[in-house]
Amino acid sequence: MPTRDHLIRLIDDIEAQYLVCWNVLRRLKETKVDALFLPELLKFQPTLRHALLKQEDTRDVIHKEKRRLIAKKENLNSSWFRKRMRSLDNHLEILDNSISIGKCLGDSFAWLFYQRDRHLLRKHCEAPRVFHTPTRIGGLGELQFINNIQRLQGQIAICHSTTTFLRLGDLSLIDPQSCTVSAIGELKTRQAGDQQLVAQAIFLSPKAKASVFDTSYQSARVPPDENLPPQIRDRLVKQLGRMAAMFSPQPSPEIQKMTVTGCAYVEKLRSVSEQLRSQESAFVLADKGLMIAAVKDSGLRLSTRLTGQPKKAQLKKLDGVELAARNIVDKNLPNNSIRIGSFHYSVTEEYFLEEGLTPLFWWPLSTDFLRSIIFREVVIMTLYNPAFLLKKLQGIGLNVKYEHTHRTCELSMKDPSGKTYQVVGLPYLISLIQRNLFGEDAAVAMIQSTLSNLQNKDLRQNTFVQVAIDQKFR
Repeated sequence: MPTRDHLIRLIDDIEAQYLVCWNVLRRLKETKVDALFLPELLKFQPTLRHALLKQEDTRDVIHKEKRRLIAKKENLNSSWFRKRMRSLDNHLEILDNSISIGKCLGDSFAWLFYQRDRHLLRKHCEAPRVFHTPTRIGGLGELQFINNIQRLQGQIAICHSTTTFLRLGDLSLIDPQSCTVSAIGELKTRQAGDQQLVAQAIFLSPKAKASVFDTSYQSARVPPDENLPPQIRDRLVKQLGRMAAMFSPQPSPEIQKMTVTGCAYVEKLRSVSEQLRSQESAFVLADKGLMIAAVKDSGLRLSTRLTGQPKKAQLKKLDGVELAARNIVDKNLPNNSIRIGSFHYSVTEEYFLEEGLTPLFWWPLSTDFLRSIIFREVVIMTLYNPAFLLKKLQGIGLNVKYEHTHRTCELSMKDPSGKTYQVVGLPYLISLIQRNLFGEDAAVAMIQSTLSNLQNKDLRQNTFVQVAIDQKFR
């Protein structure tokens, strides 16, 4: 059973592997790479997948211990049992926070190859989120595949389980010439004897020749490996069906593209970075209703930052946050409220890349500052008062009905012809702004542009219009 000391040693080992991956990303962003860089590039995915697998294996052991204790709970001292369960839950939280860093690195790597296929990214994001990666035979099969077969007949294989946004299938093949997706594949692994694993990868593509991949899109109905257990074979057939739907021709909805500026508070984050060069904390007013508060973590090692208890000295660095919060309150507005959140890593949720957004690593900020955020050397809080957002929405003609107790809001508008428009998804907008520092003015401009376009159309029935974001930096 992993002890706290074991967990610290594990995180120290994981940090070393993460830094190998970070150095690859840094070179991709800062320098012009050549063929000599290829061996280093090919180390990224096996190194990251191995680090994630080790942590997931440890999580499995902890969960097994929890189940064992729960099964014999009646025979255990109740106080000891509660204390032990809290300790195990704390170990799981530490591992999840470390895994989040790995997933962020994986998102940053895969995005480089996937960013030109935005339509496929949206398809992936329609599937449920998957944070934890496969372990046991499935995990070992993925690790061995990506360790030995990263290049398949000229294509580059991308492992999905190291990311949060690639959710359909296990692998993607990338055409290095066009840097676009050639195929999406499913990997199934079975044990053949005591010391051998057999993996089968089936790739689907609407444009690939059958000779390039195990199967082409047209031959996807060929039954999978007969040696796979029936339950796995049935699941594989269903998974292939979902993957094939990504490439199937579908009636394309009318798409109205619009461009808005100020899609992130990049300059405000640069101000945070500047302040932290000479002091331990920073407070920056990002917008009338948004305050960014950042504090350095004094832990030199990742294990210290993840396992250490909050210290008075660290909390002291946040002195003044109450005074700073007053700057985002306007007593003349009717819907003032302060929401405390965090940027990039959520305190209450697992890390994931929001649909349509660019991974933090590719934001136009210094790599040193980005590393401090991603590796949790700097913790960034956000204080947000949505009253200013609601005022801006009223300014574009929306009626706002805000309910304070449950923080619910109805947004609607009636045009001169009598048509009524309703805007839903305000909690999503607030999350975009507070957790991802998406520009408040950009969010309002998207809504205003969408409403304007709808008013110019001859809509004769109830119509639902979805606004999809493609965040890009110049």
